[in-house]
Amino acid sequence: HLKQKAFIEERCPQVYCKAGTKSGKTTAMIIFCIEFAIELDAKNIHGANIWWIAPTYPVSQIAMNRLWAFIPPQYKPFFKLNKYQRYIEFPKGIKIWFKSGDKPDRLFGEDVYAVVIDEASRVSEDVLEASISVLTATNGLLRCIGNSKGERNWFFFACKEAQEHEQRCLQMGVKPQKKYLEMHTLDNPKIDKKTVELAKSTLSEKRFKELYFNEILQEGDRAYDDELIKRCITTEMSNMPAVAFGVDIGKVTDYTVVLGLDINGNLAYFDRFKGRHLSNQTIAKRILKGLETEHLLLAYVDGTGIYNMIAESVQKKIGSRKCKVVYIGGNNYRITNGRFIRQHELERLAMAMELGYIRF
Repeated sequence: HLKQKAFIEERCPQVYCKAGTKSGKTTAMIIFCIEFAIELDAKNIHGANIWWIAPTYPVSQIAMNRLWAFIPPQYKPFFKLNKYQRYIEFPKGIKIWFKSGDKPDRLFGEDVYAVVIDEASRVSEDVLEASISVLTATNGLLRCIGNSKGERNWFFFACKEAQEHEQRCLQMGVKPQKKYLEMHTLDNPKIDKKTVELAKSTLSEKRFKELYFNEILQEGDRAYDDELIKRCITTEMSNMPAVAFGVDIGKVTDYTVVLGLDINGNLAYFDRFKGRHLSNQTIAKRILKGLETEHLLLAYVDGTGIYNMIAESVQKKIGSRKCKVVYIGGNNYRITNGRFIRQHELERLAMAMELGYIRF
């Protein structure tokens, strides 16, 4: 489609493209790599390197297999596919390498004529730095493309900076060195609108807009609004036993709240109290009043800051298998086993609320 064509033909040194899922970004990048390799061959730049960097090797291998499939069968004898070292070699020695961005320090050192960073929002900024480094000697081309994934990653800021740079250059009448492009899912004529509508009914509204139309879900915002909360409110508590609990501890000025949901996601247990004049042991004992049930499957307890001792005493009593302590800082949640929970957990909550899986 037209936006793919614009991406393929652009020869600005750096191009950043936010692309909706299945918008045709991988196909566009594959054609770009093939056409640029042909251009290098026409300039008698033999033995040149082009890099394709993805978050992991399996993801980059998908691109390698698809690029190999692009080559017509009658021309394949003139090309070489090396699955072990992960490259495709063109007739005059030009190679397209398929690399992983999980260890950026291993990307330095080579001279490269073009770098494509696939799924750019899912790799570290160190990959960008390494890419710029290996392109320096050749004045090579950088292409970064990926889905929108919040506003707290380098790709978001790089897209924004490229867009502003391009606008400034246009106002000044000079040729920009960076450009910003955008593709939405429905820009791809092969995508069935009914499939997109099905995705819309399955995902949370904000996550759908972010994934399909590049509308950023700001991490400082809630993944749900007041209207969605109102839709989940019920006037009656469940008579079934609570099996899943969440505990938010507040000792100084806030309330401590213990919520329990039944197997159907309905509110089955609720306790709310101020602990300002209560000892840690008393607060822990009151929390355990709800959690110490034979029906308990899992409980998450806030262990941030001064509440750590209370949370850990509750966990010790219940057992770490059923009780997890959560440390909350800004928009990042960390479980004691090292697992990180970020914005997508809020999106999952919003999705459950929109689908009516949670009632309180």
